[in-house]
Amino acid sequence: MQRITSIREQKKFKTNLTFLIIFSLFMDLGEILIGYIISCTNQTTTTFNVKFDFVNENQALYQGLIGSSGVLGMTIGAISGGKIMQGGRKWAFQFSSIIGVIGSGISLIENIPAILIGRTLFGFACGVQSVCIPRFIEETVPQHQYQVYSTIATLCQGVGSLIAMAMGEGFQDDSDTEALKKSGFWRVIFGFPLVLYVVCIIGVQFYVKYESVKYCIFNDRREEAKKMIKNVYHKSENPEEIIIGFEINTQRDTSFVTLKQAMSSDKYRKGTILVIILIIFHELTGINAILLYSNTMFKQMGLQKPRLGTYGLGVAQLFGLGIAIWMLKKVGRRLLLITGHFLMATCHLLIGIFAYQNMSIWVAVMMISFIMTYQITNGPVIWLYTSEVVVDTALGACIFTLWGTVLVLSLTTNFLMNSALRPQGVFWLFSGISIFGGIYCIIFIRETKGLTDKEKKTLYSPQNLKSSAAFQQHESIEF
Repeated sequence: MQRITSIREQKKFKTNLTFLIIFSLFMDLGEILIGYIISCTNQTTTTFNVKFDFVNENQALYQGLIGSSGVLGMTIGAISGGKIMQGGRKWAFQFSSIIGVIGSGISLIENIPAILIGRTLFGFACGVQSVCIPRFIEETVPQHQYQVYSTIATLCQGVGSLIAMAMGEGFQDDSDTEALKKSGFWRVIFGFPLVLYVVCIIGVQFYVKYESVKYCIFNDRREEAKKMIKNVYHKSENPEEIIIGFEINTQRDTSFVTLKQAMSSDKYRKGTILVIILIIFHELTGINAILLYSNTMFKQMGLQKPRLGTYGLGVAQLFGLGIAIWMLKKVGRRLLLITGHFLMATCHLLIGIFAYQNMSIWVAVMMISFIMTYQITNGPVIWLYTSEVVVDTALGACIFTLWGTVLVLSLTTNFLMNSALRPQGVFWLFSGISIFGGIYCIIFIRETKGLTDKEKKTLYSPQNLKSSAAFQQHESIEF
């Protein structure tokens, strides 16, 4: 049987911790904005209802349009991101940041068309960055440190959500309609991304001077690769030795595979399709629907102070992701995905039961439990697993599927909550889908923990099925 290489067997070169931390900081600012765009309109709902005279019959429509405009942009950005970043990871990051500045600026104009256009452009920037940031990190950070930096990046999405939730405190009380109508604080919320994007553009341009190491190596930019290696690694390390290590353990052609090849070739087709289906199950757990409409959900389920429940969700996100950083070092991706789906199904079932019984406090407790479960298990793993397994263009298709599913949920959740299903029926629906998601992971999903980049990218190819089946016997928990 072919021997399966483990990342533990590769030499662990000394790194330049200062550079990696600052590089990670700039990437994390982009991740903060990805979390921020999902949650920020949640805080402006009441203000816009008053300011633009949204009445009962069109509240759900306009709330859905404003909430989903950013997600629509993310969907378009994600499907474009795979192609855009083939011109360079740094280039894709900078280009999308400039689009983000333009979109955020337009959204400050006080009329609905401008807000929708601006938020769509802001969403496009986030969509491109949701594709290029994981790849930029993966191809820059040494393999043995990748899951730590990747998980911290995902944690920053939770930070973005929490910032958006906390900024809701800048509004007047929901009952003071006259003050809400005059308030311009919504511009602070929509203008906040401008500041972070400007910091990103300047910081990446002057501090992260080169493309990722892997991208440079496999695009015949060897001298640029050596310069980036000198930034990433300790000065005592030999750049040539590091380059050789990358060439041995990395799948060279992943940056050049077309979407058609990713979907049709024996080498990549199965992995691409299985991950796309995995992502659909992931999003149908309802995570982003909850983040988009938590205030509305809490209000419909009788919580007296909906905003406090939303803050609880934000804190739970951060706490859960903090635990996830430790968990990912110890537990395999497959086990986390399976466990997460079944635990989330249980949380949704109980939320539905408590909502049916009008036990609003317990609804809030179980929603917080759901958020923590998601962030400890599936939340960080899905980004990590997708980036590990699929090629560039397929990564764009996968993230497109993710945000496309979020778009559908953002357009339908508000209506479903007010339909014959009622809130409890919606959560029971999410529960059933989560159970099927867990079963899917048991049957189809394979472990990547401990594999090299080359082994991960071809994990689902026909010639590697026996090898990867053997790897499933490798310990998936280490202490």
